[in-house]
Amino acid sequence: MLLALVAQIRPARSAESLAGDRPGMANRLAADQFYQEALRAYSQSPMKEYLYLSAYPFGNMRDAGQMPSYTNYRVPEGFTPNPQLQRLFVNQLLARAQTTIAAPEEAATGDRYSESAQIWMALSRLENQIAQSLPDLAPATTAAKEKLFSVLTVDAQKNVTGTVAGDNPPKLTFEEQVEAAEKEPNEGRRDQKLTSAVTNNSKDAPIEKVLAAIDKISDGDVRTPLTNWFYFKRSQALIEAKKLEEARLLAAKINELDQRA
Repeated sequence: MLLALVAQIRPARSAESLAGDRPGMANRLAADQFYQEALRAYSQSPMKEYLYLSAYPFGNMRDAGQMPSYTNYRVPEGFTPNPQLQRLFVNQLLARAQTTIAAPEEAATGDRYSESAQIWMALSRLENQIAQSLPDLAPATTAAKEKLFSVLTVDAQKNVTGTVAGDNPPKLTFEEQVEAAEKEPNEGRRDQKLTSAVTNNSKDAPIEKVLAAIDKISDGDVRTPLTNWFYFKRSQALIEAKKLEEARLLAAKINELDQRA
């Protein structure tokens, strides 16, 4: 909807003058201003409404959440993402994340996803763009993702990881993703890439290699819950394969009592 404003708002002469008579600039200025007003108006709205605002500042073709009404947007030719609007949106989303981490709620009646689940999926889908455009916010994004994941129920964890993994299946092997992450000089982005390799592409990787990759993550607040998550997921896979003794040994290493049980 907001992306369409760039092409649809008729530029007024006064706006063109302010923009130096550059074609389309008045449309963009009006759309940017409208976006900021919408961001303020929807700042406390449920995620199923709020995340309709996730596409515009990044110039994405889809929303970052799982929305009630789904569509692909037509990004106008020549549209460029706005880092200032990205920062406004991401800071607001991270603040909402902290609120729901402190007081997690179950999904409302009729909703498939809770607020925590929606924010986790949004941060997961945007984390690469955040790392590129807003590298100073990458560590906070990674930390918020992991804390959100830890407050989700086991079923919700399985649901959101499956949903996001289905968006863009990894093209690199687990080892290739870890190798690429190790070459990343920025600590926050390196942690993010290692976390992504573990959560999205470690299903068939040897246990010792996955644990070695997790050990390379510098942030202990990310490393610990990610280790629990991996032990839990791998234990589940071993149970399904009827390798019960191996599953028991891994499950015993999980710190979270409910997941261990």
